[in-house]
Amino acid sequence: MLYQTGYLTIKNYEKEFGSYTIAIPNAEVKFGLYKRLLPLYAGFPNDDKKIEIVNFLKELRAGKVNEFMERINKIFAAAPKKSNQKCYELDCQAFVWLIFKLMGEFVLCEVQNGKGRSDAVVWEKSAIYIFEFKMDKSAKEAMEQINSKDYPIAYKSDGRKIVKVAVNYSSEKDQLDDWIIEEE
Repeated sequence: MLYQTGYLTIKNYEKEFGSYTIAIPNAEVKFGLYKRLLPLYAGFPNDDKKIEIVNFLKELRAGKVNEFMERINKIFAAAPKKSNQKCYELDCQAFVWLIFKLMGEFVLCEVQNGKGRSDAVVWEKSAIYIFEFKMDKSAKEAMEQINSKDYPIAYKSDGRKIVKVAVNYSSEKDQLDDWIIEEE
């Protein structure tokens, strides 16, 4: 049916195997298929609400780092956990890494720079984000570590703005409870 309606075209036929290679013919049809038709077939609600990743991207690219962190915190707080399970810095690091990977951004964890290792570094089009996470301490301590270990030193000649994000996770509240954002 998708072939008959023009949503798919035959790009190749291999007679020996009796197999077809099909493709979406152009960007306009791809948009219509993914935005309108596929949600109907898959049973997804047909509304114009954007997925969370799009909101992350918009906030990050607009330099709205505080709003970005609030969105991360809401998702982090809602993530399923066992009742006796506590989060650790590594969990925060992995969570942020996953979000940036889903956004299609280049992110690395445990990046050696300056005199130590930052928990995560994200290279975005207009900025480089350096993250440091603490557990049951303070965002101030995390920022002091970023500065004392001179994590930004490797990126100062890059030309993009450098954004330092220091974060504390509270095991009592079971969520991120404090963060500081500084730009260089």
